[in-house]
Amino acid sequence: KGDWPVDYGQLTPLGVQQAYNLGSRFNARYVTGLDSNKLLSATYDHIQTHARATDVDRTLTTAMAVLAGIYPARASNLTNNGAVNNSSPVSQQLVPVHTVEYALDSLLDGSAKAHCPVFNSASKIQKKNNKRLKYLLYSNTAFLKALPALSGISLSALDHMGTKKLVSLTTSLRDLRVCQRAHNVSQPKNVTHFDSFLEEFTAAVVHAKWIESGLGSIVGGRLLRAVARRLELVRQLELGEEWVVDRLHDECNAKGQDSDESGECPRRFVLYVGHDTTLFDTRAALGLSVTQPAVAPYTAHLVFELRRSDSGDFSVQILSGDYERETVPVSGPFCNHDSSCSLSNFITWVRHTVPKNVDKACGAKRDGSGLFKPPQNRLVLAENSADERNDGFLYRYLVPALSGLCCFVLGAFSVW
Repeated sequence: KGDWPVDYGQLTPLGVQQAYNLGSRFNARYVTGLDSNKLLSATYDHIQTHARATDVDRTLTTAMAVLAGIYPARASNLTNNGAVNNSSPVSQQLVPVHTVEYALDSLLDGSAKAHCPVFNSASKIQKKNNKRLKYLLYSNTAFLKALPALSGISLSALDHMGTKKLVSLTTSLRDLRVCQRAHNVSQPKNVTHFDSFLEEFTAAVVHAKWIESGLGSIVGGRLLRAVARRLELVRQLELGEEWVVDRLHDECNAKGQDSDESGECPRRFVLYVGHDTTLFDTRAALGLSVTQPAVAPYTAHLVFELRRSDSGDFSVQILSGDYERETVPVSGPFCNHDSSCSLSNFITWVRHTVPKNVDKACGAKRDGSGLFKPPQNRLVLAENSADERNDGFLYRYLVPALSGLCCFVLGAFSVW
């Protein structure tokens, strides 16, 4: 602990910088970029922008850092040479970040045990019985022999571990190594020798849980439906539907209300900050790979863009990137294996792909207060029984910060 700049589970200075850089990238595209991409004013406007993170220190801090990159210090708080005027009590633009109680956050934590018991049950089965995972793990005798030294767990304790626990231990070691490499923590060759195996094995685990289980449309369904609903409201706003206009200027701006779960509030820019599992949930729901180009690199993100052509047609484009890779369009089944398609085609695909009642498909039950009830019995997998235009570029919904397993923590960016 003393060797790290912050306490366990917190965002490190490196993580803050990565998040700020991501915000700067968005600023260069949406605030100061080409006219066709300009979306936001240089000064934060609560009618334009909404941000939400899970109720976890590192994701809340990540959201703040991303927003600081999007909305840097105001010109009025800069000196003549462009430096921040430190005599001003507040030089940085302050942007609110919303959250809900973690136990209730099925939107950004859709695959959690309480939010989707069916997925949790399927994950346990995959970790215990998946043939590829068993082959990768038990055929690597060199790794198994080194495991006591790598993990600090005695050989006798490891001998009594079942496959499921060994799988979890191995992926945790991979998370630790990712964190160490990011922070330039050197390790001897007998440790680094297994890095490629740990990456391969973790990718296989993630693929087994989110893709082979066939439950991606369920665990990422709540968020995908909410985003699609927000996009759909834009069309109604353009048609002058009175209830949408009234809601935008009244209810949606009262006490920070934004209807994240239902998507009933149209905004120009919505930022959701969650965990690597949030990214896995969303990518799986979209029919995208959950392991390519890598397993949730730092600042991995998805961007949903909505544009309007000169002829008045609406189209949706989805982009992906991370701290090492530019944000570029991705193709998938959501747009008939293209990177963009008409808004109506995208919404139709979401409606046909995501169960109408995700709670029911997940086997999730809530009590009268809205809290999720823990499953009482082991579940068996069920069968998936006003004009806001700005130069043709309308609303953008981001699901970034969905990344980074570090040191046994499901976190955003670099954590310890």
